[in-house]
This record gives sequence, structure tokens and C-alpha cells, in this order.
Amino acid sequence: MSADLAAFLRARLDEDEYGPWPHRSTCQMLRPVPENFPFATFSCDCDLAARWAREVEAKRQVVDYLASELADDPTSVMDQDLLRALAAVYSDHPDYREEWRP
Repeated sequence: MSADLAAFLRARLDEDEYGPWPHRSTCQMLRPVPENFPFATFSCDCDLAARWAREVEAKRQVVDYLASELADDPTSVMDQDLLRALAAVYSDHPDYREEWRP
């Protein structure tokens, strides 16, 4: 079960990483490009997207660590509980299993 849960979490983190990132309402990326600059693009100038990237990477490291620990000791309740807690964020995803609920 923990291998499936870790795979589920890795897939969700991939979706988070390659999907649309959150931006602050003041971020210049959210501003429309002026009509007189048809080829202009704005880059992100808020801290939220950068924090989002760091958060995804940190979660990925935690999942990898816990999965490794569970491979060594499949009976570790604490490691399983931590993976379940991380997965609860994605409980509305169609691939989420009720058996993973904390």
C-alpha cells in the first residue's frame, strides 16, 4: 500500500510542478499585455510562485525519504501516517483511495 501511496503522491507533485502555479494578485504576470506591445510578455515578480516551487521540491524529498524508510521497514506506522497526511491534501483527486485517509 505505501508504494502505491508514494506513487500517487509523486504523480500529484508532478502535476503541481508542471501545472499552473499560484501568483499574488499584484504579480505582473496577471496583468494584461498592453495592445501596443503585442510581443511583450511579463515574467513573474511575486514571491508566491517561487515559494510554490520550493514547497513542491520539499514535499518530493519528504515523500522519497518516507518511501525509502517504508521499504526498509514496512511496519513503520509513523512513516505511513505521514504519507497519509501528505496525501490528504489531494483527497478530492479521483485516484485517491479512502484507505489512505488519515
